[in-house]
Amino acid sequence: MKEVKTITSSMLAVLALTNVALSSSAKADEWQFEATPYVWAAANEGSAGAYGLGPNGDINPPPTDIDINFQDLIDSTDLGTMLNFAAKKDRWLLFTEFTYLEVSDQATKSFTGPTGSSSAEIDLEISGTVLDVAGGYQFVEQDRFQMYGYAGVRYMDLDTDISIDAPGGVLPSEITMGDSWTDGFVGVHTAWQFSDNFSFNTRLEVGGLGDVDEAYMAHIAINHQVSENWQIKYFYRYQKVDYKGDGFIYDMEITGPGVGVTYTF
Repeated sequence: MKEVKTITSSMLAVLALTNVALSSSAKADEWQFEATPYVWAAANEGSAGAYGLGPNGDINPPPTDIDINFQDLIDSTDLGTMLNFAAKKDRWLLFTEFTYLEVSDQATKSFTGPTGSSSAEIDLEISGTVLDVAGGYQFVEQDRFQMYGYAGVRYMDLDTDISIDAPGGVLPSEITMGDSWTDGFVGVHTAWQFSDNFSFNTRLEVGGLGDVDEAYMAHIAINHQVSENWQIKYFYRYQKVDYKGDGFIYDMEITGPGVGVTYTF
């Protein structure tokens, strides 16, 4: 089903710590702040859906295999918001990120019923929310190179309303599916100011410290300082999330380029 394809990019939306690298011209002993709206052109691949619906606890219907590009996501999106906010003082770093997405779509799903193989027309309405809160500490600073360690908590909430038109009424006409969970993560972030106006940033992150079975993220970025208060940030990110709980499976890989515009104050 294409419904979960669109959920994924809301998630993942997942956390852009490269948005946290603040202007080197600011004074270290004062609070520095950043606000960054951004877009992640994420492709999504994996599986998601319900499980444990069969009489023996088996997967019925099975999770949906997903392979969706960014254009498919844009075509299905009704409302989307992605915003990162960060604060830094001396060696300490705090950041939060909020993502909200509403999507709607239609799909055809094949299934096996009492009379054999058939198909159903499905109308979907989906909403997804992700909230990240984290903090870090700079433990390496040499010339123009910095390294931070960080830790945080991610809250995810997915809700899906499905209307099904199947022959003979062999499937329920209305299904509400979804779940919410929290997960802890730790990571390392590096920043290298290789010229006056450009810096190279990397980030490696490991999750799975809460409700999620496993989670990983790798992120590289180029930050372009276009003026004293403005930056353009170009990044490429890979993210993996594997969750199963309360009748819902979400096992996805999300990857692709993105861009953000940052105001520093």
